[in-house]
Amino acid sequence: MNELIKRLRAVFYENKIPGPYKIELWPTQLCNLNCKYCRPENYVPDKKEISDKRLLELIDEAASLDVKEVIIAGGGEPLVRKEIVMKIMERIKEKNMKGSLTTNGVLLNKEDVKGIVGINWDNLFFSIDGPNESYNDELRKKGSFRKAVENIGFLNHFKKKLSSKRPSLGISMVLTRTNYKALFEMFELAKKLKIDCLVVNPIKGNNTEYNERLKLRTGDIEILRKELPKIRKYADKNKIQNTLDTLDTDLVEKSSDRIQLMDVSFFCFEPFTSVLINSFGGIGPCCERPDDYNQDSILNKSLKEVWYGEYFREIRNKNYKNKKCFYCNAWKITDTCNIQSLFRKNERKN
Repeated sequence: MNELIKRLRAVFYENKIPGPYKIELWPTQLCNLNCKYCRPENYVPDKKEISDKRLLELIDEAASLDVKEVIIAGGGEPLVRKEIVMKIMERIKEKNMKGSLTTNGVLLNKEDVKGIVGINWDNLFFSIDGPNESYNDELRKKGSFRKAVENIGFLNHFKKKLSSKRPSLGISMVLTRTNYKALFEMFELAKKLKIDCLVVNPIKGNNTEYNERLKLRTGDIEILRKELPKIRKYADKNKIQNTLDTLDTDLVEKSSDRIQLMDVSFFCFEPFTSVLINSFGGIGPCCERPDDYNQDSILNKSLKEVWYGEYFREIRNKNYKNKKCFYCNAWKITDTCNIQSLFRKNERKN
């Protein structure tokens, strides 16, 4: 966080634009599962994805811009392109950058897991939506819970065998009307699996009828809030990092409505710190701006040219917000507010 604040100070006090702090990379739009709430509008059939060669070049270019962290996510399921993703992970660590991977965990095997521990990978998040097969597989796919838990077991085995504390293990959970009552059980599962962090993302409607039905209603949120002190106490006792604070706000209820925080007092730092690259080479500042990805591309430009190019200059100059900004993740808004608070605190010190 100190490095991030340092870069933001360079932006606002020295009129400089340092290289991006982090890159989020979506290697593919394809997935081996068919989760009921996934965003179908992002899928473009038969469109050619970014080449293996260009993906590896991007890691080198990121290192030359002093990028500190590369997040591999999606989009689709990154490990649909497992061979190149494993090479990307190795390259990230060779370049001394922090690496994070989010996966449903189904396509991993024992040897993959051993290799991930062996390269000293930093963070590995598994997408799991319930504390057992009944909850999870209803939203995802039969057998997906069992396979993900099996691979977490392999990770813990090899971490112990190789005397490694890495990767830090996390679970990313989509909170819906079907699973919110099992949130305490999710933290019990996290303890059992030696999970370091449990990220809970309230589902967003995405303007689809099915997802609107999965959103928590006022009554659901009232029930959840009564349980939060008990859940938070358990998480703190067992030292499980979490995003429970985001569930204690009206952002859960408004998670796909016009978020009132997006007013003049809310300043988004993403265009100054982050680049997201989708599987076709399109770029944007974050995952909530998929309509931006046609604005510029790393297929015919370097990462440096994109970062200092016209598109990013435009959104930085205006702190531009389009309609997609009003559908931001609850946890992302909370995170941005925390950065804003730290930045202001740093201002007072200086």
